Amino acid sequence: MKKRPSLYVLTSIFLAIAVLISSYCVVPASSAQAASSDKVIVIDPGHGMDDPGAAGINGTLEVDVNAQLAYKTAKELKNRGYTVYLTHRVDKWVSGATDIPVLLNYDKAKYDYTELAEASASVSPDLHISIHHNSYDDSSANGKEVYYTSNQNAAFLSRSKDLATMVNSAIDSLGIYRNRGVKDFVGSTGRDGPIKYVNAPAVVVETAFLTSTKDYPNIVSASVQTKVAGKIADAADQFLIKYPEKVQWDSEAPEIGSISIDNGSDIAYNSTVYKNNFTIRLSGVKDNVGVKYVEFNIWRLDGKKHWTYRAVQENATTWAQWCYVDGPGQYNIDAIAVDYNGNESERIYKTISMVEDTTAPAVGAVEFESSGQYVTETYQTQFTARVWNVKDAVGELDRVQFTVKDESGKTTGTFSAIKENATTWAQYISVPGTGKYSVEAVATDKAGNKSNTSSGTITVKKDTGAPTIGSIGFESDGKTVAEVYQNKFTVRAWNVQDKENEVKSVQFVAKDEAGKTVGTFSAIKENATTWAQYIAVPGTGTYTLEAVATDEHGNASDPAKAVITVKNDPSSLTIGAVEFESSGQYVTETYQTQFTARVWNVKDAVGELDRVQFTVKDESGKTTGTFSAIKENATTWAQYISVPGTGKYSVEAVATDKAGNKSNTSSGTITVKKDTGAPTIGSIGFESEGKSVTKVYQNNFTVRAFSVADAETSVESVEINIWRMDGKRHWNAK
Repeated sequence: MKKRPSLYVLTSIFLAIAVLISSYCVVPASSAQAASSDKVIVIDPGHGMDDPGAAGINGTLEVDVNAQLAYKTAKELKNRGYTVYLTHRVDKWVSGATDIPVLLNYDKAKYDYTELAEASASVSPDLHISIHHNSYDDSSANGKEVYYTSNQNAAFLSRSKDLATMVNSAIDSLGIYRNRGVKDFVGSTGRDGPIKYVNAPAVVVETAFLTSTKDYPNIVSASVQTKVAGKIADAADQFLIKYPEKVQWDSEAPEIGSISIDNGSDIAYNSTVYKNNFTIRLSGVKDNVGVKYVEFNIWRLDGKKHWTYRAVQENATTWAQWCYVDGPGQYNIDAIAVDYNGNESERIYKTISMVEDTTAPAVGAVEFESSGQYVTETYQTQFTARVWNVKDAVGELDRVQFTVKDESGKTTGTFSAIKENATTWAQYISVPGTGKYSVEAVATDKAGNKSNTSSGTITVKKDTGAPTIGSIGFESDGKTVAEVYQNKFTVRAWNVQDKENEVKSVQFVAKDEAGKTVGTFSAIKENATTWAQYIAVPGTGTYTLEAVATDEHGNASDPAKAVITVKNDPSSLTIGAVEFESSGQYVTETYQTQFTARVWNVKDAVGELDRVQFTVKDESGKTTGTFSAIKENATTWAQYISVPGTGKYSVEAVATDKAGNKSNTSSGTITVKKDTGAPTIGSIGFESEGKSVTKVYQNNFTVRAFSVADAETSVESVEINIWRMDGKRHWNAK
């Protein structure tokens, strides 16, 4: 390999973002630095044999242009000194194209993607490129795109992304095709088969659209094909300079432990199941790079049926899946684990028998719960029925049903129970009215076997007792009050209870001094015995608030009353000094037209503050802007404001309370000066592979500017320019 000449860079820099600024730069590389016969490249001509791929203008088939471009790319790479392989023959479409070695040197109607990947793996390539062309129903769709896939072996993913970027940029430099970008098959088309199984950095090049009137002439042009092939080869050069060594990846197979069968959430069976659906669980699954998937296969021993399932990971070493077979009989199960590098574990086996379940479940006692207590009598027509000790010794429970009957034996309702735990089922049920009811519980298993009937009796009594209210009170600004300066406040009723039923609602009625109703308000339940609401009255004066609670049967409590006085709010607002902050410091002069205005000691001794407003005026007294302040804490309000330009400005602050009273006006003065001082830069340096350098052997490196500062304002940007000493090329980066 030739030694690369030293690279000398002339760099000019102006303006910067911070004290330390970096930019990553790329300059072209020579193919001589990358090419070597020990570097192996596989080119995959998309589709082939009886698989024509997409069809385009004039009936042109994708397989034809894929073969032409793939062969030219392979030929170019071979001429540069690489060892190159085609995945399959192209001489059917390109006359005389037999000088590039072929990995699958036989004819086949259609090549399987795993077959192509295995063929590629047989030569341990440094990179793998699959050549394709796009199509679409709309002929306006055009341009090239380069794909990688996140479904690929994780060991190669980052390099595949890098290769895709390099190929895309190289072809884009021709300026022939619209750049549609670098994409991950995952989340876009999902058609990642050509590279999904490849164990090497791999990309799919969708060169252009066969169906595009704009792209088509270039796709079939021999000269354009040659240019594109050369650019793909340039990208291969760049990639192999950056990654001179192959990825070192794991070839060890995963370890697996044992198979177990779970025939229900309560009982695990070893080799016999009593229903045709069950969970297969594989334990002891380990791999040093990570398990990608676990697969279960189930066969009937008579060979008539076969099922395959992908498992779900339950924890670090256990995978499981709910599976199905078609009835009684014997079945063989095997399990295999595959890691992210495609290594497969040994297969382990287990034989199970599926036996028909004829054993019925059993149910225990039925009980009732109302208002958090177990009862045999209640004042409510809705309550919880619960049945205990529901078990099935053999199969798995499917459902439990409650049937409600009145005293005459007539069914008034049926309710499906919900499983609360391993042996308890319950449901919130309702009955038509008062009376005595029998509730029967029956369990059914997955095989259709029904349990014994268990029943319980409950009496629903008529509720004649009204709720009670302890007291009511008032709250304003977080304090308990009897007098307020605002016409809005919170009214709260405490100790609201009903001994026989639940309280359904609480209503507040506000009356003025003349006894006239000025408002009614529905309260919100705050906790078990407290109800409240934020209410408004028309204005100042003394008001009586009455609270009435109603239960679910319409029984109403006696009114609870309390009096509150709404007083006139005299102006008692005060406001302190106005100051200014810029770049984290308090200032009276600044070089920036945007800064923070802050007013201190904003207080209201009686009412509640509503807002603070800043008014900005220039030297002539003309208002240049108004800004609503934001409350920073109990007594401080601030806002980030702007002025039109340089000059002296007065900023006035006024506070307003909820009653509309305004404070005194407080003002501060700030001068915005013109910034005439330029930034300064201390030095620049270069970095490659984490080290400071003055000579590099790669065409990409970091340029860094140190001690970038501006005494008067902040640095906005840094621009780096690089020229070749012969003046032929120039690069620019921010």
